[in-house]
Amino acid sequence: MSGDQRPRTPPWVAGLAWLLCGASLTLGVLGLVLESLNGQRITDTLVVGIALLAITFPLVGAVVAARRPRNPLGWIFCVIGISYGLTITGEAYAVYALRTAPGSLPGGGLMS
Repeated sequence: MSGDQRPRTPPWVAGLAWLLCGASLTLGVLGLVLESLNGQRITDTLVVGIALLAITFPLVGAVVAARRPRNPLGWIFCVIGISYGLTITGEAYAVYALRTAPGSLPGGGLMS
């Protein structure tokens, strides 16, 4: 072996990292849409902050995890992004299903 020869990352590992990133981005955007349907101003600091965390953490995590799959920080960042995406979407979904338009979406109680 010459120089900087390291084992190649299996394609499915990079795919998993980018899948987690895409899921988190989708959840973040969906959460913002539901927040706007709930009458929440999107310029609210908390809403924007959580949405930014749901978007930035998984992007960094996917880049790191796809290039260095043994580095736990990339995977931790991906999981943090998913958790923030679930937080913003779950809260907005529950408010929409229980308060804004009661009965329009299933599982509002579960999401709350």
